Amino acid sequence: MQEDTKTRLLREAAVMQAYANGEDVEFRDLRSGHWLTFGSDYFNFAEFDYRIKPVVKKSVGYRRYLRVFDNKEYIYFHHENSSISDAHLETIKGFIRWIDTEWQYDIV
Repeated sequence: MQEDTKTRLLREAAVMQAYANGEDVEFRDLRSGHWLTFGSDYFNFAEFDYRIKPVVKKSVGYRRYLRVFDNKEYIYFHHENSSISDAHLETIKGFIRWIDTEWQYDIV
């Protein structure tokens, strides 16, 4: 479905305004379909498609645990991509218990 002229002009204006405001813009050759980082001040909407670069959201997994250090209890975070296993953490001096029984995920 082809967009109407007004919609196309508004989309193109939004991309140029975003670029002028310092946002990352990408372009693609209409024949190849590959998106590349735009780094020019010249837009050619006849041969290229443009978009504001999508923000990549990443899910980060962690578990919190209690541990005693210098006779004080602290909350620590264990990242799911850590090279230290859960089982090994449980053997470290001062480990008390897991606060989170399941992995927690946040989008960053």
